[in-house]
Amino acid sequence: MEAVILCAGFGRRLRPITKMIPKPLIKYNNETILKQIVLKLFSIGVNKFFINGYYLSNKIRDFLNGIYGVEIIFYEELEILGTGGGVYSFKNFFENDFLIIHNSDIIHEINISKAIDFHIKNNAFGTLILKDDYQNNVIVENLRILDFKKGNYENAWTFTGISIVSKEFLNYLDHKSSLIEGFKKAILDNKLILAYITNEPWFDILSALKF
Repeated sequence: MEAVILCAGFGRRLRPITKMIPKPLIKYNNETILKQIVLKLFSIGVNKFFINGYYLSNKIRDFLNGIYGVEIIFYEELEILGTGGGVYSFKNFFENDFLIIHNSDIIHEINISKAIDFHIKNNAFGTLILKDDYQNNVIVENLRILDFKKGNYENAWTFTGISIVSKEFLNYLDHKSSLIEGFKKAILDNKLILAYITNEPWFDILSALKF
């Protein structure tokens, strides 16, 4: 399997920590978030990783050079791209029918394998892993995602930053787009974008460091 880990962000909410350390290399429980994500994905069968970088990207590249046993393709953005652009940059390298997209600023115990099974069983174009949390703005009806809003809404869910998408989803992205913009375009085109809802532990790194 293939996975994209998005690592280009500035991590402004985590300043002053991120003045010297890129967000994916912050340690939680004595290990960097990025390595925890790589190991978690490797344990479920991911053997090819695509990782982008921009802010302090030399530190991310040097760190990745110390990870052995998996294939990692690193792309250093010359200018900061959208989250969709970070995925789109690898569009000519994907070989499988689907890929996992994973943010680099989250800590979780989500069983991604079950989400993949759900995605395949339902022949989804895209599947977003959602949960009830602090930013419930993904509108869902009968497990089908209808829209993305700003703010908090009843009967809505928080996007965890983990998704499974078909390779054809890249047709809805470009270098400047966000992933959410791509999902919105696919929804308007009547593509099947589903919600896999979990109650498993999940935090963004800012919340995790507060505990």
